[in-house]
Amino acid sequence: MKPTSMEQIKQGILQILGSRLPEGEVIHCAGNHDENLLGNSGRLVVYPRDENQIGAILRFANEHSLTVIPEGGGTKRGLGGTLEQADILLSMQKIKGVVEHSVGDLIMTVKAGTTLQEIQSVLAKNGQFLPLDPPFPERSTIGGIVASNASGPKRLRYGSCRDLVVGLRVVTADGTIIRTGAKVVKNVAGYDMTKLFVGSMGTLGIITELHLKLKPLPPRRSLMLLTSPGGTEEIWDFSRRIMDSGMEPLALEVLNPGMAERLAGVSRYLLAVGFEDVPKAVDAQEEWVRQNLGQLRKTDMLHDEEAEAWWNRFAAVGTAPFALKVGSLATDVIPVMEAAEQAANNLGLSIICHGGTGLGISRIYVEDHDMRKFQSFYQTMQTFMAEREGYVIIESAPYTVRRGVSVWGDKPSYLRLLEGIKQKFDPRRVLNPGRFVGGI
Repeated sequence: MKPTSMEQIKQGILQILGSRLPEGEVIHCAGNHDENLLGNSGRLVVYPRDENQIGAILRFANEHSLTVIPEGGGTKRGLGGTLEQADILLSMQKIKGVVEHSVGDLIMTVKAGTTLQEIQSVLAKNGQFLPLDPPFPERSTIGGIVASNASGPKRLRYGSCRDLVVGLRVVTADGTIIRTGAKVVKNVAGYDMTKLFVGSMGTLGIITELHLKLKPLPPRRSLMLLTSPGGTEEIWDFSRRIMDSGMEPLALEVLNPGMAERLAGVSRYLLAVGFEDVPKAVDAQEEWVRQNLGQLRKTDMLHDEEAEAWWNRFAAVGTAPFALKVGSLATDVIPVMEAAEQAANNLGLSIICHGGTGLGISRIYVEDHDMRKFQSFYQTMQTFMAEREGYVIIESAPYTVRRGVSVWGDKPSYLRLLEGIKQKFDPRRVLNPGRFVGGI
């Protein structure tokens, strides 16, 4: 039976957590929430200290048919979700820290509430790093990054979360603690349950601990910023040639004029070409670029700390009221950006955008607060991508917008499979209901 008031829920959870901590440190009631905010909040906010407390809270929620939204740093609160407020917002802020770091094996075990910046700081002391570059590393927790399968331009060289996570500890909706994968890179025993939870948006279980593959810090980092006086065709032609050359660029990211002006002081389409390797290899790849520029023009060349500082500024641009993620063929990345600019101009909207010509992933940030214009813009981009082999999803928008549109686009043909998995793991729909594809 569901408790009839927040006070009953609060007392039930306090009984679970015990008296080891002052009440104010483990639980509080959320204040009033404006409809224009992002939603995905909780009537009650709980701060468990370990996975056993998480398990007990989920058992309590499951028994009483309460809804629970897990949250790390809150950077994905605008992604998906049909709830303005769940019964419980379960914060992972106190589930943090490095559990084990096997320097020689390039493996780290870390708790889910640890931010990416904290992880990189620890690893840098041993000449290593975790090759993930999602937005807002100072606030994004590793559990949230993996649960949303977040990534950035460097995915071109290093892959996504699915390539870097070798094992997990997860608390399922009924409070059961399970382990997937192992603390080793080579593991072929049984089904690959780890990948099931990567990108599942916390709808199947709450990740509490992760085993991650690391990389040695590259001795040399390089970033070349290139522009095209003649138009975007030259940028695509150069991108194609560098991908066909056998080289291994870190990133090939195109910025529209608005974003290029903000990050490079150049008001035209710009291509950011990154390399990371030993000095000899980086020098050779830079020379290849210089020899094959064609009509492109180099506007800047950054190395090491300066290059990393530029990418850090890049990771902080996505603070607009609305954000779209577009998946397309690599050949369509620039057409996607041009179509977005045309649609924005027609509606009187201001946008910045970027896209990976080696990845086929673009992101568009709408910097105006007009919800109706944004909805028209989103529909225009959906129509544009319907004619191509791609998709458009809303990565961030206020709750009032998300509840009226399909943020994940059309329902996929494999939705029944996803629904079956959700039913198996969470039959009472306790965890993040309505947060994922098809309203799962």
